[in-house]
Amino acid sequence: FDNSHFCDGVQQMCSPGYCWSSGVPSPNAGIPLGGLVENKVIEIGGTYSITISVTFKNCTFRMSGDARINISPVSADPVNVTFDNCDLFGCGQMWQGIVVDATGASGDFTFDFLNGTIEDAYIGLRLDELKGDYSIADNSFRNNHIGISNVRENGGALNGVIVRNHFWQTANLATRTGSLAPPFPMPDYPLAHGGVKYIDVVSTVGVLQTIQTGNTVNIFECLVNGILTGGPTARVQSISNHFQAMGLYGIYAFDGALRVSHCHFLVSGHTGIYALGATIKVAD
Repeated sequence: FDNSHFCDGVQQMCSPGYCWSSGVPSPNAGIPLGGLVENKVIEIGGTYSITISVTFKNCTFRMSGDARINISPVSADPVNVTFDNCDLFGCGQMWQGIVVDATGASGDFTFDFLNGTIEDAYIGLRLDELKGDYSIADNSFRNNHIGISNVRENGGALNGVIVRNHFWQTANLATRTGSLAPPFPMPDYPLAHGGVKYIDVVSTVGVLQTIQTGNTVNIFECLVNGILTGGPTARVQSISNHFQAMGLYGIYAFDGALRVSHCHFLVSGHTGIYALGATIKVAD
């Protein structure tokens, strides 16, 4: 009734050549020479690794319990991975999410996730601060334990533009299976722990809204926490974000430094901004 996706039904049958609900598909399976995968229903049950440029356009990804997508470029040539207007969701179980590992990328690497939906993931997008330019825009992150996080937690800079996304919860999180099953730590389960969680990273969530850029606002709604940040080397900015109906905190900074500007806190739970051992600056 809350418009969540489901995996049963003829309309969700996987496309020929993209049915990987059991076993592990070969790296880059189903990616043609031109790099465009369009209008496919893709079923994944294990780990699907992508090492080359590809654009998934208007695709549906049915993710079985504990499935994940690894983005791991291994080229000196430029690599771009794009998900454009794609829906990714679990089949009644929580899946691991999309994980970017740029260790093998010696050339330029860009990752774009646009106009899509990620549901039922442990962490929807785990982005690698080692390398890469990220554009995460106009998406719905619904019923995930965490929407977006970083990989290395080593004080590196994450170059990402994150705008016009909706981080929210409409139902209890999906069943935990595989490596995500108890006693795997998952604070606040079955509630959504946070929209964005950055640990020991230098990065920004949102950009300043101007006449030139138009609407850039990220919305965090009905989560336990909106943005969580911490670690001694954390340097995080929150710009032009809206927080509403939070369970605990709009922004929780438990170490490092936080700068907040042009944000709105509406019915934000216990506290709009909570800092514990963190340096904080609030402007405008």
